[in-house]
Amino acid sequence: MRDCFSPSARPELLELRPSRALLAWWVALHVVLGLAAVLVNLPIGLAGLPVLALHARLKNPVRGGLIVIGPGGRFALPSAGRFNLSLAPSTRYGPGWAELVFSDRPRARLLVLRDQLDAQGWRRLRLTLGEAG
Repeated sequence: MRDCFSPSARPELLELRPSRALLAWWVALHVVLGLAAVLVNLPIGLAGLPVLALHARLKNPVRGGLIVIGPGGRFALPSAGRFNLSLAPSTRYGPGWAELVFSDRPRARLLVLRDQLDAQGWRRLRLTLGEAG
């Protein structure tokens, strides 16, 4: 992983699955926006619905990925090409979500929902965040 972790320490890999909860929210958001545009008779009207559908498809935030947790609470996001990251104090988490904010420049944020990880991965992430906070 590009010199960010020592060879003697074994990093933990957390495989993120696409979130069904986030997908449901994303679809519902675009359906509500489309209905609102039609019901209030916005100038875009029905012509804007294909644009809204295209936006929903192309900007879809629902994707998986990989989080690598190394010794000392260092992180790597290989799919984003970001390595040797440290958590910022603004990192927050709740019972079903975690917002990872990395202090390195350029700043990166990652929202992780509970349904993206198995039980062991979720415990490991929460443990790491608890140690960092």
